[in-house]
Amino acid sequence: MASSLRTKAVERSIKINSAAYYSYVDDSKNPVLQSFEAQITDFKNYVAKQQKSNQSIDGRLSETLFQLWSQYQPRLSVRMYCEKLMHLGEYLVAYEKYNIALFQCYQRYLNEFGSFHMEDFQTIDDIEERFFPLGLSDVTADISFRALMGCALCLFYLAIEQDPKVQLDETLDRCLITLSFIRLLMNLALKDDRWSWLVYNGTIYLYKMSRYLMTLGYSLKVVEYLVWAAVSTEMCLPLLSISYLPWRSTLYCAACEAFYDSRIAPDGEKAIAGENFARRGLEQFKNLHELQAISIEGDKCQQENSFRHATIKIATMIFKRMVFENRRKAKSVLRPKFRQNYRELSGPWPRTLTEKLLSDMFDCRCAQFLAILQALSDSNRRLILSSPAASEQEIEILDVTTELFYAAQYILQVKHANVDQIAGANQNSTYPNITLKQDVSLIDLAVNGQYVIPLSYVLQLLKLAFNYQVYDIFESLMEPISELVDGSDGNQMSLLALLQILYEIEQCEKERKPIQNVKNLSTTKGGKDTDKKKQKQRSKSPGKGKDTGTRKRSPDNGKGKLKKTKGVKDLIDAAKATRIVPIKEVKVQIDQPINEDDEERSVEELLEDLCFLLLTDSRIQEKIQPDILIDVSLLLWNKCRPMLRKLYNEPNDNQRWLTRLDHDHIKWIHLCFQTHEIMSRFNFANVDSCAYAECSLRLGQILFTLIQPSPSVEVTIRTACYKQRLDQLRDFLINNSAKPLLQSYMEEFKRQQAALDAVTTKETKHIKQQSHNANIHSSLDNNTLGSSRYFPLVFFAEQFLARSLKIVAQARSNLIRFDGSSMFDRNWSAKTNDNDDELDTYSQTRFIATQPFLAEKGHTSKLIDNLVKDLDAELHFVYCRVVALLEQLSEARALKKGPIDQYLNDARGNSHKKALLCAAYASTRHDETIASEYMQKAYKHLLSAEEEDRLYFWHHQNKKSETTTTTNVPRPCIVARGPDFVFVMAPDFGSLSSKVATYRIFCRASDRPNAKARMADTNYPGSGQQIPASFIKPLKISGLDPDLKYVFSLAIYDINGQLIGESVSESTEPILAAHPISLLFIRCLLSQVSHEIKQYTVAKKAFHSLWTYFVRTPMVIESSIRELTVENPLVIYELRYSRIAESSISLLQKFINSIFINLEIFIKENHFYCDMITPTSSNRVNQIKRIHVCSQILIALELSCWLNDSYYALQSIIYLYGLLTPLIFYKIFYSSVNQIFEKCLSVFEEISQQITKQRTRIIQDNIHHMIACISYYMSQYLQQNDEIKLSNLINQIGKKFLSSMPTTDTNTPEQLATSGAQGQITLSDDIAEQLIPKAHSSTIHNEELKALERFVARERTPHTILTGNEDPTAVYTFINATSARQSYKEVQKFRKRPSYMEYLAQVLVKSLIDSSNDDILNWYDENQTFISKRNELILGPWRMIISKGDGIIAITGSNENKYAAAVTEFSPERKKKQGGKKKQANVTKKLLRARPAKYYFLIPPNTPDTVRIELEQRQKPVSITNIFMSYYT
Repeated sequence: MASSLRTKAVERSIKINSAAYYSYVDDSKNPVLQSFEAQITDFKNYVAKQQKSNQSIDGRLSETLFQLWSQYQPRLSVRMYCEKLMHLGEYLVAYEKYNIALFQCYQRYLNEFGSFHMEDFQTIDDIEERFFPLGLSDVTADISFRALMGCALCLFYLAIEQDPKVQLDETLDRCLITLSFIRLLMNLALKDDRWSWLVYNGTIYLYKMSRYLMTLGYSLKVVEYLVWAAVSTEMCLPLLSISYLPWRSTLYCAACEAFYDSRIAPDGEKAIAGENFARRGLEQFKNLHELQAISIEGDKCQQENSFRHATIKIATMIFKRMVFENRRKAKSVLRPKFRQNYRELSGPWPRTLTEKLLSDMFDCRCAQFLAILQALSDSNRRLILSSPAASEQEIEILDVTTELFYAAQYILQVKHANVDQIAGANQNSTYPNITLKQDVSLIDLAVNGQYVIPLSYVLQLLKLAFNYQVYDIFESLMEPISELVDGSDGNQMSLLALLQILYEIEQCEKERKPIQNVKNLSTTKGGKDTDKKKQKQRSKSPGKGKDTGTRKRSPDNGKGKLKKTKGVKDLIDAAKATRIVPIKEVKVQIDQPINEDDEERSVEELLEDLCFLLLTDSRIQEKIQPDILIDVSLLLWNKCRPMLRKLYNEPNDNQRWLTRLDHDHIKWIHLCFQTHEIMSRFNFANVDSCAYAECSLRLGQILFTLIQPSPSVEVTIRTACYKQRLDQLRDFLINNSAKPLLQSYMEEFKRQQAALDAVTTKETKHIKQQSHNANIHSSLDNNTLGSSRYFPLVFFAEQFLARSLKIVAQARSNLIRFDGSSMFDRNWSAKTNDNDDELDTYSQTRFIATQPFLAEKGHTSKLIDNLVKDLDAELHFVYCRVVALLEQLSEARALKKGPIDQYLNDARGNSHKKALLCAAYASTRHDETIASEYMQKAYKHLLSAEEEDRLYFWHHQNKKSETTTTTNVPRPCIVARGPDFVFVMAPDFGSLSSKVATYRIFCRASDRPNAKARMADTNYPGSGQQIPASFIKPLKISGLDPDLKYVFSLAIYDINGQLIGESVSESTEPILAAHPISLLFIRCLLSQVSHEIKQYTVAKKAFHSLWTYFVRTPMVIESSIRELTVENPLVIYELRYSRIAESSISLLQKFINSIFINLEIFIKENHFYCDMITPTSSNRVNQIKRIHVCSQILIALELSCWLNDSYYALQSIIYLYGLLTPLIFYKIFYSSVNQIFEKCLSVFEEISQQITKQRTRIIQDNIHHMIACISYYMSQYLQQNDEIKLSNLINQIGKKFLSSMPTTDTNTPEQLATSGAQGQITLSDDIAEQLIPKAHSSTIHNEELKALERFVARERTPHTILTGNEDPTAVYTFINATSARQSYKEVQKFRKRPSYMEYLAQVLVKSLIDSSNDDILNWYDENQTFISKRNELILGPWRMIISKGDGIIAITGSNENKYAAAVTEFSPERKKKQGGKKKQANVTKKLLRARPAKYYFLIPPNTPDTVRIELEQRQKPVSITNIFMSYYT
């Protein structure tokens, strides 16, 4: 009893007394210190245990450490307390607990000096005045330095944790502020050599931080800090010792690399500075070597190795620029440039100037090889994006690059005499100098003067050869390196296989160009027959195709093919074995076996092998660098994106995407799904979230269309061919993607269900429960799932979209902003008042849109965020539509996929998701009552979401202006939110009466009404931490449940740890844990769905807010009918260009669709069809209403022009024409209608080349009729207003449009030329007055209008050929009316004309406008050859030129019959007459060109004899001597 009482008394005395009370005892036996050390040890062990178990409860750690410091701070000496603070802070930094180390260690010490913000310190005097008032000789100066350095380090890593890729400007600014602050601390420490350790630590921190930013492309930002780190070692005497020499050389090399990486100036100023800085470092090492030579201390051999190590590293930096710049020197004499054939290099070393420079600078092979790698390395180049070192004009750079590779090959090939004595070397006969040792460094071998190269560095050379497209070296190294890698550990075999496939892809694409040229020539010769054959082949079913997609390799192509080694071949064969071969390929493999050596694979098959290579290896991320995997994902996406946009181009022509499916559509769509899987696995969304969201959206739309085709698609697939393709695509996805996923999901579901049954089952009901479980599990077998054919496909689509949504949400979480855009919908947050004073004029916004880098900081990134937000909303909607289909299937209920109410309950408090779910459910219902009910629910959920969003916006805007009393505790501010986290920031505590030392934030789920966050709510990571009051920055609270609302509160404490106030603050409003979704985009979707299910009331309500957001209404609107019946009833609305410039293209396209939907509803409700004008009221009222509605369509037309979208612009014009058709028919004239049609014609002038593409004959005729009617109406209106000149001009403009557009009528060349000539005439005012007097203007005008009507009324067919004798106007009309390929074929008939180049330029311009034409490069090469040949012959002997006809130049050797039409006449009488002619003189025969006796070019067969004789006389060749003689006579 006495002993226990004595023990309690001792424990009580220890808790009460301080350490000084036991001063008579040694520190090792001091009970207070022992208790303190024991608690610190327990805390360290707890942190280490958490690190191993990957559990993080920072609130509990922070609270424990806060209580520990509060308990022992008054009982310990100041020195010991501060040292323990720094020691424990450094321990927490080592375990990456940066927030606890910052809040509870470093800032706890710095708070004694006041609030700490790094950006407040600009000079060393500011730091010294604040933290070193007694000077640097104070006893606590070292503690202050450690606290400041640790605080800067923690702030840097906390910024990196929030944004690892440093994609936000705020993150980059915080990182640069940290680097500047560390530089100030180092500058302050340089005042006294006692702080040399601090300078050394500062160089380490600067190097690590700068290196991290350099890998992300910010070399230009950090170069000054690396230069300072290197220079600071020169100014600190203790750091000039030999032991720090390797570290100093590392700093100099890092600074030089930063200079080289940031060489963006064309004059190379940064590169020059890098070389000069390297020479400076070399000079410093030379001086130090001279001083060391005088000294007699230390090991001379070790010192020499240190100097040699540093010298080699610096010399490689100098060589990196010198090897190129020595060859770039300006030549005094201009001489032709030619390249040497380096394949024939022979002789001893050095063979080239580069090898001579290597021999002069480095004395061993390892150092030379290291210098070659350093010269070829460039952080601005990507491995997969291969390209030459420079352009073709910079031949010197290309030569130096090639010489470097051949020098490296020579180092590896030439065998040294003692290479057999080195372990791991001489394993390959071709390259004996390669060693397989992996634990050696090339720089260490260079220091020792070795000549063997480690295999890892040879792999770097191989990758550089592929990147620089030096394929000779790549092919020679590939096989030996593959054998060496296969003989070693084999970890790099996946990389070699990847390079092998990429090399084959590039070679295959190069071989496609000449093959495509041959195909183009064959198509031009084939004419109409080949086109008809292609159309017949397209109409056939996919299974009947004879072409299997494999090509036999020709002998020429086989020469350059890279031989595969055994290891690489095994990996590629494994990928090929998993590849699913279509049925038609299997048949060919059985019937006609093809030898693999004679087979050349297509690009599609190689891409498919590349996908399977990346997907089959589970450790591929460990074997290949992440940047390479990202580049491969980007390469695959660039190959698949054109195909996806070709197959499904939403929203322009989504109902016709099946007509674009060719015979290889299964292969391409499967490749797209594999690409999406690769992008998901390798975190591609973190790099380019827009591309990943677009890929997911397009594939999701294709899946939904396969599951439930729209009525327009069902009409399209009635053709047997398209139905077969659709069924084939469905079966392929079901068998190869959907069923395996469903099977794995079912197995996992059964396992979980069995575990759940084992827990809940009771022993008394074991038999019954077992039978019940058997019934449940039997319903999940594959046989029962076959009752619904498309259930696996629906399930696959649901899982596919759910995974894509999670990845997109994670990508959005990495781009969190604290300006409010991550808290609420930024587009919705703008002002909605029509009379606001914002500057959004067209000219200013257009300037910002065309030059985004001159806009405000971060403007471009905000546009990307808005695009991702809109794509996320549309992806959510597609997912909801698939869910609405899934819940209808009975098989889904067995997998716990319940009805729509279950999904609504899972959405919890997310009103956005509920609105999309209800809208999607309504779109799939056939019952109008149910559809109407859920559509109303969707709109109600949307309104509640808008109210929440407005509330978030209001609190964010007024968080600084909230008034707080001196007694009440202010509430925390929410600045950003996500699916599983929320960023909270403390308010300003300056208005409080008590001084706040620390504060804590608490979090609680709002699971019931009036829920409040208490002091015990610290269960989420980040909540409950004791944070210094000076840290007023966003704090992350993670671990939240998605789609659930949370409340937050705040507690503040004084310096003694006592709570200020009676309790915590009031709780905030419930905050939804989800990313903000575009409310405007959801309104567009609701408007679209409401129109589809004929719920027009909801559609009009949803459209109203869209209209008020994007369009400014005029100041005064005449609302009454009486006031609208004025001369100009058109209301001129104005677009808010500032808001349009911030919106994404997807949102603007949806807004245009909503305008069209609102117009369709208005037409149906008021019966304002094109053939009705007076349904219910007077004519005048309906006329005014029609014109008034046109005001909204003009907004759609203007927005279409802003987007440069010809489809939407044409649709807007058609709507305008349809509304105003009755006015045109009854000849009711308004100035407003004339104003509308003026805008229509101006838009027609811009889109005339695009509106007729892929249009049927009926649509083209309707467009012609519309243009003619518009021109006729405007001409009549102007004529009535005595605007005769303008009326004639409008008439001519209409004729020009009609003549320039392709028609469907057969006209003679003379008529076509006449119509084209009339289209080019524009009369000035004076000439028009002279030609058309006012007295005769009406008669002439009526005749022109009649001619215009006759021109439009005629049925026409396209004129498909030219003869070669047409006028330029007819040729221009033909070029504008036909495709680019047809125009090019016909223009070739004018090669002998001087105007050929003019026609060719017109065709090339047309091909540039037509994005579907890929032959322009081939045309360029062909005509360049023709022009060069023609110029050589023209400038050569005169005998090579023969003049033929008027304005025709014929060249000897040219093929006249290539594109000419010929007619052969057989007449015995004419043959007799020609036989009686005298033979010409021999001299004349030499000058004349041989011509066929009975071949008359360009003469129709039914030509009269008189005309025929005249044409034959023109075709007689005339010598140049006769031309000269006739000219002088």
